Amino acid sequence: MAATKTTKETKTKSQTVLKSKKRNMKNIYKNKYILAGVAVLFLGGAAYFGRSLFIAAMVNGTPISRLKVISELESQAGAQTLDQLVTEVLISQEAKKRGVSVSDEEVQTEINNLRSELEGQGQNLDDLLALQGISEDVLKQQFYLQLSVEKMFADGVNVTDEQVNDYVESLGDSAPDLSEEELLSQARVQLEQQEMVTNFQNWLQEAKADSEINYFVNY
Repeated sequence: MAATKTTKETKTKSQTVLKSKKRNMKNIYKNKYILAGVAVLFLGGAAYFGRSLFIAAMVNGTPISRLKVISELESQAGAQTLDQLVTEVLISQEAKKRGVSVSDEEVQTEINNLRSELEGQGQNLDDLLALQGISEDVLKQQFYLQLSVEKMFADGVNVTDEQVNDYVESLGDSAPDLSEEELLSQARVQLEQQEMVTNFQNWLQEAKADSEINYFVNY
């Protein structure tokens, strides 16, 4: 009798274990279905909200990919843009090497001056930036580079009074209607700018020749 009772108990325990395993398996499959459903919803949402990462526009149901837009832009101005980016990197590297820095305040002062100058001409800086598709951050970066170049190459500029007088005389009747003092001052500034640009261009040519620049795309 004891043996029979033990056998029944063992059988009962086995059945209980099997039922427990079946419940666990059902829960596992249920959780898998839930996770699969969440994954589908997530991927669907990512595809919808992230479509701008791949699709630039839809024309009557026909997609225009961003890759096509980029490819077209590269074919039109890829070489020029890449050369500009290389120049910007070289300027930043040279400024760091020389210990030249440009503060946010200096950049903002240039932007404020430009804004005031345009307002004096009845124009608005924000409207002009929007018209050209340029953000203020891009403008700040351009001023950062410009000020870096000025700080690095303005020291080597030396314009004499004779050069200024010769330049003013060369203007002749095309000279702006200014006082002699204003005319000489503007002429000096312009000549200094020209000499600085020349110094910069000479440096840039040497920098490109001396730097290790590896191009992986040919335009």
